[in-house]
Amino acid sequence: MESENDIRHRLTELAVRAERTGSFVYTDFLSMAQLSVFAKMGRQEIPTDSLVFGGCDNNDRCMIRFGDAIDETEGSPEDFPITILKVAPVQAKFADDLTHRDFLGSILGLGIEREKTGDILISDNTAYAFVHRDIADYIADNLEYVRHTHVSVSRVAELPADLRPRFEKRSVIVSSNRIDAIISKLYNLSREQSIRLITEARVFVNGAEISSNSKQLKEGDVVSVRGFGKWIFRGETGKTRKDRLCIAVDVYA
Repeated sequence: MESENDIRHRLTELAVRAERTGSFVYTDFLSMAQLSVFAKMGRQEIPTDSLVFGGCDNNDRCMIRFGDAIDETEGSPEDFPITILKVAPVQAKFADDLTHRDFLGSILGLGIEREKTGDILISDNTAYAFVHRDIADYIADNLEYVRHTHVSVSRVAELPADLRPRFEKRSVIVSSNRIDAIISKLYNLSREQSIRLITEARVFVNGAEISSNSKQLKEGDVVSVRGFGKWIFRGETGKTRKDRLCIAVDVYA
């Protein structure tokens, strides 16, 4: 397994290359753990601008682009080397009940490395796989079966409406703006259970793993809790008569 120092060294090399050549340099897809290491790196290690994107705003596995854009029109997220492949049963009524593991296993079974694939989202027994542009044609030409189901593979420009990020606005009342208190209220957990999620390295804020249960959030922070979901902290909206805080969040539906 790649150590944190190895990840730091590799990302620094890519950032330095982008600065030296004056061109954009992209990583492959990184896991949340790898992205967490990047989130902790400072300007001394990453001496250029960077952008994180996985093909969709809600994705967990993302690429990092290193390099300085000349102006706001250069280097938009759409320029990332990411293709969305739609993998659908040829005959839906005869298809197996396919899971994320089934689709991922069949793609990797073609000899594809995991870092060349991003998130895989499923709707109506059809998968939408984010993959590196360089391997999209290879997958489309060679992926014929997922389990025992004959499938077709095609490129799509965007996700269907039911898979695009949607938000549920929620308000919770907490004793303080501490991440463990908010997690506890949002997911109906005890404070001990929410703290355990943090100690088990299952809580991330803006891609960085959180180790302190007393961390206070800022407006716009994106919080991901593995096994529970993701939400955006929208800030404090007031206090109750008992001096408790009213917190607003947007929960990814």
